[in-house]
Parts: sequence; structure tokens; C-alpha cells
Amino acid sequence: MPAAPEPYSDPQSNLDTDPRFLHLQLELKHLQARENLLAEIDAATRAATDPVEITHRAASLLGRYLKVNRCAYAEVDHDQDHLAVIGNFTDGLPSMVGEYTLHQFSSSAYDLLTTGHPFIVEDAEADPQCAAGIATFRAAGVQATISYPLMKDDRLRAILAIHTREPRQWHPQEVALVASVAARCWESMERGRVVRALEADREELRRKSAESERQHAELKTIYDTAPIGLAYFDLNDYHYLRLNERQAAFFGLKPEQVVGKTLTQMAPIPGLRELFDQVVQGEPVINFPLEGTLVTDPSDYRYWAVSYFPVYGPDGRIQGITAASQEVTQQKKAEKALIQTEKLAAAGRLAASIAHEINNPLESVTNLLYLARSSGDLEEVRGYLDTAEAELRRVSAITAQTLRFHRQSSSPQEIDASALVEEVLNVYVGRLRNSPVQVSTRLRARRPLRCFDGEIRQVLANLIANSLDAMNSHPGTLTIRTRESTHWPSGSRGIVFTVADIGPGISADALKRIFEPFFTTKATHGTGLGLWVSKDIVDRHGGTIRLRTSPAPERHGTVFSVFLPFDAVTR
Repeated sequence: MPAAPEPYSDPQSNLDTDPRFLHLQLELKHLQARENLLAEIDAATRAATDPVEITHRAASLLGRYLKVNRCAYAEVDHDQDHLAVIGNFTDGLPSMVGEYTLHQFSSSAYDLLTTGHPFIVEDAEADPQCAAGIATFRAAGVQATISYPLMKDDRLRAILAIHTREPRQWHPQEVALVASVAARCWESMERGRVVRALEADREELRRKSAESERQHAELKTIYDTAPIGLAYFDLNDYHYLRLNERQAAFFGLKPEQVVGKTLTQMAPIPGLRELFDQVVQGEPVINFPLEGTLVTDPSDYRYWAVSYFPVYGPDGRIQGITAASQEVTQQKKAEKALIQTEKLAAAGRLAASIAHEINNPLESVTNLLYLARSSGDLEEVRGYLDTAEAELRRVSAITAQTLRFHRQSSSPQEIDASALVEEVLNVYVGRLRNSPVQVSTRLRARRPLRCFDGEIRQVLANLIANSLDAMNSHPGTLTIRTRESTHWPSGSRGIVFTVADIGPGISADALKRIFEPFFTTKATHGTGLGLWVSKDIVDRHGGTIRLRTSPAPERHGTVFSVFLPFDAVTR
């Protein structure tokens, strides 16, 4: 009889009862759970940027998964001992957020963690590692812990720790899980730091951009509405690249009608291009008096005060020229009117002096003619007529000197400086004869001076007249000197004219305004234009006018010194 068949055996049922298979299934289940936990932690911390929020989320998920009483994340200071707990999960134990040291718990903890090894305790009361710091463990309610270090660049940077209030035997997979979560916490926090830094940079960039736009708008408003002409030129034949409304108004045009035109197309003024050539060499032009006509109105002669500066690029090379121009045409016209007023006033004063000088010889001539008609002696009559002729020659000489004051040369003339002083003094002979003032002259300049002689006569006449007015109540000596000298600041050779009086001197307040137009110390007897005009004349001759004064009772007086270069006349 054949043997009975073996009963059917299901392989699956055998696996279900195989301890090794069951253990493998359990391991796979735990592995899947851990992977799910890590994925959940990644999802929970991915969008977070705040360190406290990141650590709290990760600690909460890990603490609940491992069923521990506390999970905490701490950042470690540079000394590798001090640490700050910034986020934790608690269940049955108080929060540990705050500051601590590793040595408070255990020197073993310090030694292990700072060398990159985890500090693991299963029963603090029985573990000799915790003996020295058992009081701290008790105060924190910690009986078992896994403290895992995060090392970067061979330094302890952070610690992730889990605590239980009862002793607990830790499985190696739990230690590995804490290590994985610690690494993810660090990565999330580093990502958060980068995001925060980027956001801070973006915010700073937005702030700077807004500030730059605001400043640009302000500068554009200032540029467009400035009361002076502003322009920017390239270096290729000096084209207008940008200009404001005021600059365009010089031409009677809009800025867009000028952009692209060259400098000399718009302003064909002799010497202007040479000024720009100077700036290209790195030499700015500051407050230069420019005059001439513009292409849009060649018949209108105008004046400007201009400044030109080089604009340097990032490479240190000049890349353009900026210009600032202020029209002073009306001011110049007003100055010319004032100068003409002063000339008329000077002519009036001179006319009075001349009338006095001419009156005396004319009276003599009248008397001599009367005597000649009354005399019957021919020799006596001839004597009267000779004397009358001499008086008439004196009148002719005075008239000739007067004409020299008001005959303006169209070009500079070479003159004898000492003879010029003598001619001016001759005009005041009558006034000096009737005054207590004595004149002392030392005229040592010999080299001819190239100047507009009528203008320099006017300067000397103003200075001498002012000195005589100052000495009306102070009898003494009026000193006049000429000498050849050097103006050391410029190195120019020329002549110094000195007019010194022993009048009352000039007060400190008056001294500050002495060359201002319409300022006078003579009340209604002066126009306040004499010294202002004199300084303008001297400046245009390339010279200088200086004064020293003392109003002290024991030593008073004023000294004016005028330096004129031998051949530095400008118009």
C-alpha cells in the first residue's frame, strides 16, 4: 500500500513563526518609522528660519517618537564649555532653556563631547561619569540621557540631548537616530542662517536702492533747479552730454536742443576751448571771468564767472568735464555805471581844484593888463606883459595835466612812474599851499611801467586826496614813495607806489569794509566808490593794493601800498 502523502505545509505560515523573520520585520518597521520621522522633521523645519522654531519642531517630533521626557538643542560657545539651550520639548520635566556649562554635569561629558563622541548615561545614580555632578542631574530631573555632539571644523558647535526621568537602556539605533536628527537640525539652522542673511542682504539692498533713488531724485531736482548753469561734457570735441535749464537758458533754448552740440558750436568765445584743454590736463579752472557772445545772439556781449573741473572714472582717468557758470552781465553793467559815477565825481573834485589853480594866475593876468593900460612907460608895460605871459603858460600847463587824467588810451602805454606822481601832485599844488600838510617824496623807480596811465593817475589821485582829507585836522607830513620791487608770492617784478599819511587811522570795523562800494567815512562828502574803483583798476593791471593803519592816539596814520607789474596789464 502506498505511503500516505505528507500533509500540505504553507511556507508563509512557517515564516510567520520564524523568530528571525519576525525580528527582521520588526527592524524594517522601525526603519520605516525612523525614515518617516526624519522626513516629517525635514518637512517641519524646511520653511522655518528662526533657530528657536526649528529646534522646537525637531525636538518635539523626536521626543514624542522616542517617548522621552525632554529633548533639547543647545548651541556651544567658543570656549567649548558654555552652552545655551535655545529650544526644547518637555513631557513631565521642566524646560531647560537657558545657559549652562558642560562641567556642571560632568567632566566626562566635556571630554567626550568636545572630542566628537556622544555622552550616554542609562542610570545617572549608578553611573560613575555622573558622580561629580549628580546634584545637577537631580536638579534637572535627568536619570538617563543621550547627548550627541555636532562638530564643525574640529570644534564642538552644538548638542542635541534627550532626557528621561527614569533609568533607561538605550538601543544603538536610538543613538543613531539622535545623531541623524542632530545633523538635520544643524542643516536646517544653517539653511535658516543663510536665508536670514540673504533676506537681510535683500532688505539692505532694497533700503540702499530706495535711498539711492531718493538721493538721485534730490540731486536731479537740485541740478535742474540750480540758479547757476550746470553742464557735463565729453572729451571728444567737448560735446554737451547733460545740462540743466539754467545753462540752456543762456542760449534761449531747452536742454534737449543743446545736448549733442559742441562747446564752440554754442559759445564761439576766443580762449574758451583752451580752458577746457587745460582741464583735460587735470588743472581745474575756478571762478574764471569769461566774456563774449553766444551763437544764438552774436550781438549781445555778456559776462560769466565760470568753473570747470575734471571728472575722474573708476580707473583714475579723466572721463569728462563738469562746468558751473553764473552770468554776471547785469553786475558788470552796474559796476561800469558805478565806475563812471566815480569818474564823474572825481572830475568834479578835480574841476574844483583846477578852477582854484587857474583862478589865481587869471586874476594876476587881469591885474597886469590893467596896469599895462594905465602905464605910459613902454619898458614897464613890456614887463607887465612878460609876467602875464608867464601866468598864462602856467594856466596852459595846468590844463594839459588835467587833460591827461581823462584821455584814456585804447592800449597800454609805457610811462615814467616818478613823473606820473609829480603830475598828480601838481594838480594839488593850490590845496597843499593852503593846508598845513607837507609833502615828502622819494621817487626811486627808474624802469618804465607799462599801464593805462589815465587809470593809474586816477588811483594815485584817489589815494592822495584821501590822505589830504584825513590830515585836515592833523598837520604833518604826507609821504609818497616809488621803488622797484618783487611781488614774492608770484615772483613778478614791478613798481611799488606808497602813500602814507599821519591822519587818525582807520577803525577795525571800517577796515573790514574799506574796499566795498558805497562805503565811506566822509559822510556826505564822499561817494564810497574811490577805493573800490581803485582796487578794480589795480586788479585789472595784475597788481595788488594793501594798507596798514593804526588809530592809536600815540601813533596814528595809514599807509597804502600799490604794486604794479612792469608789463602785466590785462583787460
